[in-house]
Amino acid sequence: WHPNGTALAAGVNLNGKTGFRLFAFTTDRSTWIETSGNVLALSWSPDGTMLAGCLSSSPGYRYLVWDATTLAQVLAVEQETELDVYSVSWSPDSARLAMPGAYSVRIWDVKSATQVATLSEYDSNTESVDGVAWYLDGTRLLVAQHQVIRLWEVSSQTVLREYRLSDVTN
Repeated sequence: WHPNGTALAAGVNLNGKTGFRLFAFTTDRSTWIETSGNVLALSWSPDGTMLAGCLSSSPGYRYLVWDATTLAQVLAVEQETELDVYSVSWSPDSARLAMPGAYSVRIWDVKSATQVATLSEYDSNTESVDGVAWYLDGTRLLVAQHQVIRLWEVSSQTVLREYRLSDVTN
């Protein structure tokens, strides 16, 4: 859903055609956007000005960002590793995008189209990224990896706290 509730974006794979359809409920119209791979995840920016998607591609995955008004593509990032979680996560100010990979999370500044951080801290290749969540002010990011939750400070790319789920007692 668009943040103001007036539109819906849905990934589609029909008869070999892949893409997403935008349904605008205020005008009762829909728009088809074709993509070069299956749409695995879609996410509106909190301010509603952009739409991000995670798509399957060869040999890995592609993250794309479109301007919500013009539908022009404004960012494309290739990810060559296997993903365990198909998601894109916007910072609360709609400026940055967290893109989970197999063993790290890359943070991109969407307007400048530059990677600003890589968050990677794992004990072995079995600790793949399971999920991410931004803190309210956008300065920190929670990253869940194989029974470990780490609180990262994005600007310094350092772990502030670590919670091991195996340490939890009743």
